[in-house]
Amino acid sequence: MIPRLLLCTAIACALPATAGAAQTATFTPAKALTAQGVKLSAVSPAKAGGRRVVFPVVSAKRRGAVKLRKGTRSVTVTAARWRVGKSTVSIFSVKTTKVTLTAAGAKAIKKALRLRKTPSGTIGTLVVTTTATTPSSGGSTTTPASGGGTSTTPTSGGGGTTTTPPSGGGTTTPSAPACQTATASGGPAAPARPGTAIDLTAASITWHPRESFIQYINSGEGTSTCNGATSDAPSVRPGTSVPLTYDFHYVFKDGWYDPISQTGRVTFTGAVYFNYSGHGIRLGAVNPEIEIAGNASRGVFTTTNTGETTKRGVLENLDPAHAASTSTLASPYTYTQVPGTIPAGAGDSTFAGYYTAGDDFGWVTVSMTTP
Repeated sequence: MIPRLLLCTAIACALPATAGAAQTATFTPAKALTAQGVKLSAVSPAKAGGRRVVFPVVSAKRRGAVKLRKGTRSVTVTAARWRVGKSTVSIFSVKTTKVTLTAAGAKAIKKALRLRKTPSGTIGTLVVTTTATTPSSGGSTTTPASGGGTSTTPTSGGGGTTTTPPSGGGTTTPSAPACQTATASGGPAAPARPGTAIDLTAASITWHPRESFIQYINSGEGTSTCNGATSDAPSVRPGTSVPLTYDFHYVFKDGWYDPISQTGRVTFTGAVYFNYSGHGIRLGAVNPEIEIAGNASRGVFTTTNTGETTKRGVLENLDPAHAASTSTLASPYTYTQVPGTIPAGAGDSTFAGYYTAGDDFGWVTVSMTTP
């Protein structure tokens, strides 16, 4: 027996039908389901590709369905409520692009698929893209996402990259800033500065986010930098033969380092953006603050995203004990390829459930110079 879950694409259903326009709704599952071995497929006329399902939307009604499957058991997702006998229960709620399970929905999916634990939180994203028909030519043009700076995307031949400015235009949700320059208020307090700490005269940072995340983003518009941040030349990494940009640099602002306790804090300015308008993503990682403090080391960033409130928080925890190398006997004090992991809370709030606490998120190299 195949239970039928009814998921309304709240974003799609809230949009009025537009004359001369077509829409698609794209659902991408988060780790809350895939981590338990749940696989995704499409029910025609929806189409599955990679880790997502794309639905045609006609007259504000999504066509097709998502099928979630584990082993021989499956559920089919078609609208917002699940009929149980003569009654129905709400399964999902959708806020901006995030699809979140209700308590009843989580319980129902766990039972239907016989999952080991109840899925919770954000289980995926849902993004609607509008393609407007041009009357004079009879063709179609895709509504572009807003943006700023420059975007690095792979060329069609796979042999390098081309840098082009993102187009201006509207989106189905509020857009992220063209280039966030200010550090947001709030967030964690800075660590106490030891009395033996010395002011920095210079510092550098190389930020190398998770490579699979970079490859995913380059399925969209790719990465971009602004407000002084820069990127290295594209290179080939495992997972794709296409050269992509994996390493980013920010501009030194200020900071301190204590050679006695081998702790420090250094701040930078600049913004790196991860752009995938088809999935509602324009994630900005802005003005990093790198704190070196043993197992309490971390990278604090201001983050922005399409439809999200700009905030300051810990984007990744850092582990200097497992750095590729360290140099702490004399200035410059250097920590090379310090592993980064997703902190508690950031997986859902920043990465929409794609990552969970403890997942790898690349590395950071930081070098700090004192007089």
